[in-house]
Amino acid sequence: MSAPADDTRRVEGGIPVYDWRMAPSHLRTRRQLEAQGLRRNGQDIAGKIPFRRYGREQVAHLYDINLAAGKRQATPAQLAALEKATHERQLRVAERHGVDRAELEQVGDPGPGWTDITTPEAGDIQGVTTMNNRIRLASIDDSVPDREVYIGWDRGLGTYFAQVYDGVDSVGEDVMSLDLGNEPGELPTPDEAIEAVRAYAQIPEDLSSALTEQREAPGALERSPFVALAIADEPVWGGWDGFSR
Repeated sequence: MSAPADDTRRVEGGIPVYDWRMAPSHLRTRRQLEAQGLRRNGQDIAGKIPFRRYGREQVAHLYDINLAAGKRQATPAQLAALEKATHERQLRVAERHGVDRAELEQVGDPGPGWTDITTPEAGDIQGVTTMNNRIRLASIDDSVPDREVYIGWDRGLGTYFAQVYDGVDSVGEDVMSLDLGNEPGELPTPDEAIEAVRAYAQIPEDLSSALTEQREAPGALERSPFVALAIADEPVWGGWDGFSR
């Protein structure tokens, strides 16, 4: 539904704010532009529509379709780089869940060992189990039976991580009460990682030293060249802006 350009509730920071379904017909959301094969083309926000979703206030940004441009097509080199970056991110997630990346990078038939059921071997820390760099701590809250608390060193991002899983939701997605260490250097010290999980788990006396050993292990500070692509807000190659804007 369209409306005259001056049919606004107010102006915030020089940007018109429209009621639901009352924006001028030449304004589109980012998704509407993408559905028409267009991108924002670097233009500023031309309007806003506030709305509520799941009980929360949200804002839809609008852009002028007359200033939009057609989407650019990715080159084979760009697609290959994106595939490598996506693969690296998948490997890093698998490592967080205790899977050895060597299993995922194996070419051909993985053999009978692929379906073998294995259990983590006991680590050097009293009262906890470890797998790769993933240390599982004992929960202190018996009221959450499915709770799993993990801590460790992420070589790819150069940061410690702290995670608390509380089972899965109705569609099978992980329910996470805590998920830190997803950005480079987010938790640079063992103490910061330990403090993050202190409210959820028992903290062994030698946990700090064990985490320090993880970081100081051979190769622990080596980062994959594809990690920067996987976590970057803006891709590193020129022209990528045209695919999302």
